[in-house]
Amino acid sequence: MLHQQQGKLDNAAEIYPRILTGREKLLGLEHTDTLMSLNNFAVLQYRLGHLQEAKDTLQQVLEGEDKLIGPESVDLQVSLSNMALVLRAQGELDAAESIHRRVLEIRERLYGSKHPSTMFSLRNIVSLLEQNGDVDAAEELGYRKASFQKRQNVPGAEGALLFSGLLYD
Repeated sequence: MLHQQQGKLDNAAEIYPRILTGREKLLGLEHTDTLMSLNNFAVLQYRLGHLQEAKDTLQQVLEGEDKLIGPESVDLQVSLSNMALVLRAQGELDAAESIHRRVLEIRERLYGSKHPSTMFSLRNIVSLLEQNGDVDAAEELGYRKASFQKRQNVPGAEGALLFSGLLYD
């Protein structure tokens, strides 16, 4: 992860397979630490532009997390958000929107509509809707986000990154 944070993606790409092999041997494939490492590896694949590999890795992570930690865990929320970003990068905008909306629903239920993580999920949907040309829906959701930020003095996207997970959300 440190190599990724320092922008040394090639170094990270060399190291990650060894880390994953070690974790799988030591902990097994169905262990939360192994799944977290796989999620981090998917982030690296995404950052390297290996979108299909990132998608495949995240699918494996999501299946394991759903089984091990349940459908509303924080880790699963992050993995779902990462999957949505990969799908978006692949041009699968409807699938990405569906996943972003699932994360938003989970966060609204768990944290409420005013929580920064919920608002960050809302921002992801607004951005996706704008990219997809659905300006009316984006404006409606965007107004909701702006209204909350004004009342709570919460910063915009830059502030939301403070509450982010492994990739962007």
